Amino acid sequence: MKRGKRYLRTICAFLIAIGVLVGCDSKKTVPEDVRVDTSWYESSKTTFTLTKASQLMGLAELSQKNDFKGKTIKLGADIVLNKVDSTTIRQWRSGMTTPSNVWTPLGNFEIPFAGKIDGQGHAISGLYVNVSQEGTGFIGVAASSVELLNIRFVDGYIKNKSNYTGIIGFGLVKRIEDVYTNLIIETGACYTGGFIGWYQGGYTSLSKAEAENWGNSHMRINNCWFDGEIKSTSSDIGGCIGGQMLYAKVDITNFLATGRINITQQSYIAHTGGIFGHIQYSAQYNFTNCISTVNVNTNYTGSDNTVGALIGGLEGEGLTITNCYGIGEKVIGQIKENVELELSDDSLKTLEEIAKLDISTALPKLEWELISPWRKKEGFVPVLRGMK
Repeated sequence: MKRGKRYLRTICAFLIAIGVLVGCDSKKTVPEDVRVDTSWYESSKTTFTLTKASQLMGLAELSQKNDFKGKTIKLGADIVLNKVDSTTIRQWRSGMTTPSNVWTPLGNFEIPFAGKIDGQGHAISGLYVNVSQEGTGFIGVAASSVELLNIRFVDGYIKNKSNYTGIIGFGLVKRIEDVYTNLIIETGACYTGGFIGWYQGGYTSLSKAEAENWGNSHMRINNCWFDGEIKSTSSDIGGCIGGQMLYAKVDITNFLATGRINITQQSYIAHTGGIFGHIQYSAQYNFTNCISTVNVNTNYTGSDNTVGALIGGLEGEGLTITNCYGIGEKVIGQIKENVELELSDDSLKTLEEIAKLDISTALPKLEWELISPWRKKEGFVPVLRGMK
């Protein structure tokens, strides 16, 4: 009799394991990694805390019809969109496999994403995007109210065959702060950034016909770290921002670029920089306390070197660079004739020299900082505290 009971328990367990729930369990479940949960959203609320992959996938679905203006999305835990091991991303890049959760970028040109995302120190891992559309990334198209804060993007992959690719593909953006990324980004077109592919500048909307009040546009990027890889067959590539359009005020402070940029096709004009790819119009750009150790690998064939330690190409007035350091042959790869800019040779360093920087003098505290966000470790370049 005991032997018979053990036999029945074994059969029951086997049936549950293979999903044939006959007599043992009548409830059929769907794996977490392929569910899309939008039940958490209520239009009357302004703040939401997400803790599961299914909820984050729900945000992506909702954002195709809802701009989330005035809404704040918080992460209450680390979220794993797809499990990643040492071979996963290599298989994604080769096209051998596609994961369960394929990300749809937040927002589009018809409905730009307008909300605030606060990771509260948590990470999103296993992000996978593979499309061919202008404006691609975690956020595809962003409105001027977008804030991206306190979040890490780790072990993910973004591929786009069209223009404007980054964590934010295209848009205006209000603030990016305390964000780390080691994402791998591959593109077959222009304007790719570790954070923003294309910053639209002073447009108050995405329509050129409605471009007004450009002076009100002010974006702040602070305490951010590009530690990933960009691979492209085109130009206008930067560790922070790829390209820029029209007028704006942009402050980039405490930015660290330790990633890699590879241009795999011969290009007449590279316009690639460790921080910014191509500043095309006059604007008020302030770079303060920034480091780039990005070594740009390119088959560039142009008549002039358009690869810069900090900026690839500069065509407009209004740029200031203070306490910023990078490796390479030029601080700025190409400066358009008649653009006046004072550059210090002190910005160009070797890797060894950057590792020996005295933080207190080379990267002094900014007026709003109680302590420096930079941390020094003997033999290594300064890094941003608590980011990695």
